Amino acid sequence: MNHQITLEELGIIPKTEKKYVEPKKQYAFPCGGCICNHCANSVECWDDCTDEMEAPCFICDECINFDGHGRRQNRTECGRYKITNKYAEYLRKKFRVNGKR
Repeated sequence: MNHQITLEELGIIPKTEKKYVEPKKQYAFPCGGCICNHCANSVECWDDCTDEMEAPCFICDECINFDGHGRRQNRTECGRYKITNKYAEYLRKKFRVNGKR
């Protein structure tokens, strides 16, 4: 052996599972990774989402990335989030069938 034996290897202490931490992604623009980019209710939506909006959302106006004032609000969850059809089709194309059963 090339290392010191730990208590986990001896079985004295049960092995603990390491939690997977997703690495933070680096984007070229400050709004990258925000779900508002693909939300049908967002008035600042990047996708072509005509006639998909239920109620307009102006949360991006309060974000520091929008005009330099306010606080950073890169969102990963939102109660009013509604995915656009264009982005949903894009995500569906990424699905793969792993094998037949």
